[in-house]
Amino acid sequence: MNKILIFLFNFSALIGCFNVQTPRIQQGILDLSNKNLDEILLKLDGEWKFYWMQTPEDIQIEKEKNFTFIKFPTSWEKNFFNPQQTKGYATYQLKVKNNLTSNLTLFIPTIWFGYDVYINQKKIFSHGKTSIDIENFIPKINPVYLQLPTNSENFSLEIVIYDPFVGTGRVETSIILSSLYNIKKYNQYLDYEYTFFIGMIFMMAIFYFTFYFLNTENPSFLYFGFVILLIGTRELFSGQKIFIQLLEIPFIFSYKIQFICEFLAVIFFTKFMRYVFPHEIYVKIDQWLLYLSPVVIVYILVSNYLYLYWLGLVFFIALILLMIYFLFCIFKAYKKNRENSGIYLVGFLIVSLIFFNDILNYFSILNNGYYLIYAYFLFLFLLSCLISKKNSKSYRELRILGNQLRKISKVKDDFMSNLSHEMRTPLSLIYAFSELLVENPKTDPEVIESYSRDIHREAKSLIEIINDLMMVTDLETKFNMRIKKNKIDEMLQEACNYLETFREEKNISIELSGDESTLVKCDRSLMVKLLIIIIKNAIVYNKNNGFIKISWHLEIDKKVHIVITDSGFGIPLKDLPYIFDKFFRVDNSITYKVSGVGVGLFIAKRIVELHGGEIYVESELGQGSRFHILLNP
Repeated sequence: MNKILIFLFNFSALIGCFNVQTPRIQQGILDLSNKNLDEILLKLDGEWKFYWMQTPEDIQIEKEKNFTFIKFPTSWEKNFFNPQQTKGYATYQLKVKNNLTSNLTLFIPTIWFGYDVYINQKKIFSHGKTSIDIENFIPKINPVYLQLPTNSENFSLEIVIYDPFVGTGRVETSIILSSLYNIKKYNQYLDYEYTFFIGMIFMMAIFYFTFYFLNTENPSFLYFGFVILLIGTRELFSGQKIFIQLLEIPFIFSYKIQFICEFLAVIFFTKFMRYVFPHEIYVKIDQWLLYLSPVVIVYILVSNYLYLYWLGLVFFIALILLMIYFLFCIFKAYKKNRENSGIYLVGFLIVSLIFFNDILNYFSILNNGYYLIYAYFLFLFLLSCLISKKNSKSYRELRILGNQLRKISKVKDDFMSNLSHEMRTPLSLIYAFSELLVENPKTDPEVIESYSRDIHREAKSLIEIINDLMMVTDLETKFNMRIKKNKIDEMLQEACNYLETFREEKNISIELSGDESTLVKCDRSLMVKLLIIIIKNAIVYNKNNGFIKISWHLEIDKKVHIVITDSGFGIPLKDLPYIFDKFFRVDNSITYKVSGVGVGLFIAKRIVELHGGEIYVESELGQGSRFHILLNP
C-alpha cells in the first residue's frame, strides 16, 4: 500500500512540475532569446523548412534551394505538392538562434517510420535502418531523447523521415526541446503515466473476469473482460511504452500484435453488445466475425507493413460501419425503453466521436491528437456505474426476497399449526366416539345414532379440509372447466342450502335480491364452491343473530355484479391486501375460534380469475364486510 501511495505522490508531483511552452516558429527559425531551457519544455510546433527527397548533405550542395515551408508535426501527404509521388523521404529543418542552454536535449516521441537526426548537416543519430528501399528499410517506433552535441549559440536541426511504404510521412506528436534534466524528468512522467493507465486497464480486466467467475450465468462480464485485456495488450505494444523500449520489440511484430488485438477486441465487443441487446443486434454478426478471424489473423501474420496498411484501411471502414450499426441498435433499444440503454447510448456516442477523431488523425485529415485511451476509460467508468447500479438493485431485490422468505416461513408455520389443529380436533372426536361404540356394543340406539352423526360431521369436516387442499393444487395447474349458462339465483340457493346448518347455529338471516332470470357463463360446481366459501365466511365471522344480504345486478358493460354484505366483525385495514393470499388467515391466532387452514379466499379468487372475472372486498373493523364479484354474462 505504501508503494502505491508513493507512486501516486510522485505521479501527481510530476504532472505539476512541467512548464510546457510552444514558441513561435516562422520560416524555419526558432529564436530562444530570453528562454531558459533549464526551466521549461519547448514544443517545436510551427513552420519548418521542408525538403522533398533531399538529405542535409544534398541541401549543402544545393545551397538550400528547392524547399517549402510546412506545419510541423504533420503528414507530408496532405501538404505535398505532388500527391502522385509521396513515397520516399524528406528533410525537416529548423534553425535555432541564441541558445544559452548547456546539455541541450531533444525528445522525439513515436514516429511510425525510420528517421535520421542531423546537427549542422552532420548525422548524429539513426532510428531504425533507414532506406528508400522497402527490402532494406527497418523502422522503429520507440521514443528517444537525444543530447545534442552543440555548445554554439546558433545551429541547425535536421530530421530526415523515411516512408517508402505508404507515403504519408506522418508525425503525430510534438518534438520537445529542453535541458537533459527536464527531458529525463518528462520521460519519467510519461513512463509513470503509461504504467498508471496500463495498470488500471489490466486491473479492470481482472475485475470483470472476477465478476464472471462469481456469476457464470452472465457471459457479458467475460466478453468485456477480454475486450479490456486486448486493449491493454495493444497498448503494451504501441508507441511510447516502457515495454517496447525494454524488450526492443521489432516494429513489424508490434504492429501485427496491435492489429490482432484490435480485431479480437472487436469480436468480443460484438459478442458483448449481442448479449446486452439481444433483440436489436442481428444474431449472426458475432458468428461471422468469429469465422472470419482465423483468415484475418493468418493474413496479418504473413503480411508486410504495406499490405497491413491497406488491410488497416479496410478494417477501419468496417469498424466505422459496425459502430454506426451499434449506435443504431442502441438507439432502437432506447426508443423501446430498454433498461440502461440511455447510459449505453451516451457512452457509445462519445466513444464513437472520439474514435472518428482518432481515425481522422490517423489519416492526417486532423492533427489534434489521439484521445481513444480516454474514451476507453470513460466507457469503463460508465459500465462500472451500471454494474454498481445492478449490484445495488440485486441487493435490494435480495433484501426483499429475504423479507418475503421470512413471511413465507411464518405463513408455513401458521399453516402447519392451523392444519394440525384442524385435523387433530375432528380426528380426536372420531376416535373418542368410535372407541365408546367399540367398548359399549350394547349402547342405546339413540346414543349410537347421536355418536354416528357426530362422527359423520367430523369426518365431513376432515374431507372438506382435504378437498380444499387438493383444489388448491388443481387450480394452480390445469383445470378442465365445463362452461355453460347458469342462473345466479339457483346457484346462490344451492350454496345457502349447503350452509343451512351453519346458519341455524348462529341464527343468521340471509336475504337474496336480484333478477331471477340473470344468467352467467360458468362452471356450475366451481361457482357454487365460490359462493359457499364467501357465504360461509360471512356466517362464521358474523355475530349471533346477524344478517347477510346478497344482491346481484347487471352493470353497464353487461357484467354480472354480485354483492355479499354481512354484519360481522370486519377485517383490519392492514390485513385487507393479503386476505386472498394462500394460507393467510385474519384470525391466525385463532381469535375467533373459527376452523380452517386459510385457503378458502385463495380458492375463491382463483375460481373468479379462471372465469375472467374480478373479486374485491370492502371492510372496516367492527362494521362488517362487503365482497364484490364481477363475472362475464
